[in-house]
Amino acid sequence: MKILFLAAVSLALCAMPATAQDTRAPGVFKTGEQLYQSCISDVASDVKACDWFLMGAHDMAAMARDLGWIDRDNFCMPRDVDIVRLRTLAVELWRDNEESRRYSAVSATLNAITAAYPGACKTDQ
Repeated sequence: MKILFLAAVSLALCAMPATAQDTRAPGVFKTGEQLYQSCISDVASDVKACDWFLMGAHDMAAMARDLGWIDRDNFCMPRDVDIVRLRTLAVELWRDNEESRRYSAVSATLNAITAAYPGACKTDQ
């Protein structure tokens, strides 16, 4: 099951330019709006779920970048960014751009990262 999920994600990431998706997300497990609501929730377990989702989406995108499935010139998050910072930047982007929440949660996360940290990694990242 895990391999099937990773294969599906991998195929989706292969087709992605710098922005993850430019059409509405039909038939996804979680939308950007659902993830946003978890991230801004007053319920600690919702925020924890948000954090775990963001970390997983980031790690999948980093893997795709490392394998050359995402252009290395368009995606890099500094190593010292922790999950609180990642959640903060994602929530800020999603709050300021409601339209960005219409995508799948993975695409919305990748779009938030690439918006916050555009361009290639420096040699020390």
